[in-house]
Amino acid sequence: MNAGQNIDFKEVGHCGGKITFIFRKDGNGQLLSSIKWASQRPNPAALAGVYALDNGLAVCPLFFAGLGQPWSPPPFQGCVPVIIGSDSEGHFGHKCSNCDRYWRSNPYPNFCPYCGVALQISSCLSDAQKTYVGHYVKTLNDATESALSGLAPNEQKEVEIDLDSVADAVASPEKPDFYLSEESQQKKFHCYRCGHFNDVLGRYAYCSTCGVRNDSQIASEEIEEIRNSINNGGSLSTALRSGVALFDSFIRQFVEQILHLVPMTPRRRNQLGKQAFHDLKFVRESFQDCLDITLCRDMSATDITYAEKMFHRRHLHEHKGSIVDQKYINDSGDTNVRIGQELRETREDVHRFLSILSRMFNNAHEQFNSIIPPADIDKP
Repeated sequence: MNAGQNIDFKEVGHCGGKITFIFRKDGNGQLLSSIKWASQRPNPAALAGVYALDNGLAVCPLFFAGLGQPWSPPPFQGCVPVIIGSDSEGHFGHKCSNCDRYWRSNPYPNFCPYCGVALQISSCLSDAQKTYVGHYVKTLNDATESALSGLAPNEQKEVEIDLDSVADAVASPEKPDFYLSEESQQKKFHCYRCGHFNDVLGRYAYCSTCGVRNDSQIASEEIEEIRNSINNGGSLSTALRSGVALFDSFIRQFVEQILHLVPMTPRRRNQLGKQAFHDLKFVRESFQDCLDITLCRDMSATDITYAEKMFHRRHLHEHKGSIVDQKYINDSGDTNVRIGQELRETREDVHRFLSILSRMFNNAHEQFNSIIPPADIDKP
């Protein structure tokens, strides 16, 4: 791979297949119609649906029932049922109508993974899908009008939307007049709670199906990576700094969501929004005061004091070349070191610190869910 090559945001082609509109006039001249989708391509494929107006605007989701069962009804007469195919990985792109950000997930998301607002598919179609819905409705309306005027009794006509040609064009520099594809993002994860797939920008997000945050899931993965680096001979001071940096980003994400979603007084908003999240004592006190979240719930005073000391040690490694000064001794209460001494971590100490971080992450996550609870969703 060339230096600087972007490994994110890759185009993902359509799943392909063919949609066929079938028209037939019975012996009395009444027009009958049906829709068929078929594909013989080897890649994954899934289907979703929306009801749309004649102008191509989607108004509500369309749910398919089992074989031989009717589809969910339209909200009012005149709506056009639109079948939407997935991308070639079996996923669907979406764009939030509230924050205008893009992700991929299952066909019927309930929440925006970024801003957390409740959604339904008709309000979060991707740009590519909106183009497709407009093309689909126009093709169907034109075909229906043609069949009404052109078909004789007992005559049949088929009109096709060839999505195989659209899928094949993903590797070609020349695209057809009608073209759609999706785009992979940066963090792919299956929600630990409901099991559904999400592909989002950045790392931290809500599950777009059940609405639970993935912060603790991501933090667990990253703590495991830090532990592996230690066990494989990596720098212990670097591991300590990485742990505190993870804490900072983890807490920052929670605070951003709380400030966005939870009403609070200006004093508390300012207290949360302007603090540095690498000061454990201040974070603990602010969370307790502003949010009634006990970050170190069920933890001993010894472990809390130890964790606060490790945060101060991180500061020395980061900014003082690991050399002890009087400020460190005053702030941390560590009387087992001397001014001018170079701090050296042990593997056992860093592992212990990471375990304490994990407990704080779990505490924050569980109590956050009591403030902004996820939805009850069945696993796939």
